Amino acid sequence: AIIVFILVCAAWAFGITSGSGPSFNNLTAHNGFVPNGWGVVLAAATSTIFSLVGAEIATIAAAESEEPAKVISRMTVSVTLRILIFYVLSIFLIVSVVPWTEIVPKVSPFATTLAYMGLPAGQLIMEAVVLVAVLSCLNSGLYVTSRALFGLAKHKDAPQWLVQVNERKVPARAILIASLFSYVALAADAVSRDVVFSFLINSCGVTMLLLYLMTSAAQLKLRRKYEAEDPARLQIKMWFHPYGTYVAIAAMLVILVAKGLDPSASKELWLSLLVAGGFAAAFFIFRRRAA
Repeated sequence: AIIVFILVCAAWAFGITSGSGPSFNNLTAHNGFVPNGWGVVLAAATSTIFSLVGAEIATIAAAESEEPAKVISRMTVSVTLRILIFYVLSIFLIVSVVPWTEIVPKVSPFATTLAYMGLPAGQLIMEAVVLVAVLSCLNSGLYVTSRALFGLAKHKDAPQWLVQVNERKVPARAILIASLFSYVALAADAVSRDVVFSFLINSCGVTMLLLYLMTSAAQLKLRRKYEAEDPARLQIKMWFHPYGTYVAIAAMLVILVAKGLDPSASKELWLSLLVAGGFAAAFFIFRRRAA
């Protein structure tokens, strides 16, 4: 569906179907390419990160496969290409077809673009596609959360009754616990839809950045350890090591700083840091008691 959408938008943007010629001038019209400055773009990047999280699912899924190294390599390349094609290219074409001033918050830009081009029933079809995609995200979210809970319990960082699996070797208890948070979010959405949804999107992005920072630091540490102690364990090597990881860490820190300096977006940052600090404190307390 997204590929068809890209082809339809490209035909319009190049002037083949628009009737008024190419529409790429929308990229620089209406006060320029970045009318409100790059600081706002960086501060809003956390909501973009919310939309893109999930690449780390590859490692969790690979752990349950017969050839983890090969699966991780293939899925990592696949996820990267999907982000470039399905996200970057489609967004590029959307803002080429529709003036950014006509993109309405909380309305699917895909549906808005099809309606702008006057395609019959295009908006309804795209909303249905988005709904299926959201359900897929929910499914993968439950999968990852349940496996994460199972892994925590396996390493004695969570209640041991979460380790148990059913007759099909599925951590059913962990899945049920993970699904409870969906009902809590649904109840919060019913109480205050706009505030809760906006906060969850932005705080999720900030939280994922913090997790990715920890992952990057762990990758640097483990890479040095394995190279010194057991080089045979390095079946998959990070590209451009260690400079690629340093660049990624610097980019994430710049985004967090930009969000903290933006008055309209800083609240989500500080609340997310507060929540992260609470979890970190609980982790160390749990570890101390376990010891």
